[in-house]
Amino acid sequence: MSLTPEGRVAFNAAATRILADAGIKHVVLLWDEARHKMAAKATTKSDRNGYAVSLAPDKHSGSLRAKSFFQHVGWSATRREMLSAIWNEKERMFEVELPAQHLQPEHQIGPQGRIKAGSKDRNVPTGGNKMPAIVPIKRSDLIRYLRQLGFTGPKSGGKHEFMVKGELRLTLPKPHGSDISTGLLSKLLHQAGVSQNDWKALWSRCGAAAFT
Repeated sequence: MSLTPEGRVAFNAAATRILADAGIKHVVLLWDEARHKMAAKATTKSDRNGYAVSLAPDKHSGSLRAKSFFQHVGWSATRREMLSAIWNEKERMFEVELPAQHLQPEHQIGPQGRIKAGSKDRNVPTGGNKMPAIVPIKRSDLIRYLRQLGFTGPKSGGKHEFMVKGELRLTLPKPHGSDISTGLLSKLLHQAGVSQNDWKALWSRCGAAAFT
C-alpha cells in the first residue's frame, strides 16, 4: 500500500485482488491514534462515512481518495510513502501503521469535529483515540455482543428472527452475507436501548476493533 501527501491510497496488485475477490467496493477508514494505526474496513455504498474504492479491470491496482481523513489524523508526509498492510480476513479490512514522523500532533478540525475538504464537508469516524463506536459489523458478531448485553436468542418468529431482553423484543435483519451498515446498526442499538458509549465499551472489551 502507498499513501501520497494528498491523501490518495494506492493498493498494489496483491491487495487489489483481495479486494476484488472479496467484492469490496467501499470502505470506511478507522483510526487508532494511540497506536498510529489505521484500517480500511469493508462497508456498504450507503454508508455516509464510506469511501469508494476504484479497482482496475485487470486487478493490477486500486485506489481511493480520502483527503479529509488524512487531514484529520495529521498526515504530513511530503512524498509518497510505501507502507506494509496486513489483511484481516475475519474483519474484512486492511490494517496499516502510519510512521509517527509523518503525523502532526495538531489537527485542523472544523466546528463539531467536521473536516472541510474542498467545498464538501465529511464526517470523519474516529470515536476518540480508539476506534469509532459505530462501524459496520457482521450479523453473527452483533448477535454475540447482544448476548453479552443480556439478550437471548435469536428466536424464530414471522419473517425475521428476533432477540429478547425482558419485555424488549429486538427484530434482527435477515442474513444476507454482507455486513450490517452503520445506519442500520445505529437504529438497532437505539431500539435495544444501548447507548453509543455502552456499545463502544463492549466493542473495546471484546476486541472487535481487531487492532492487536
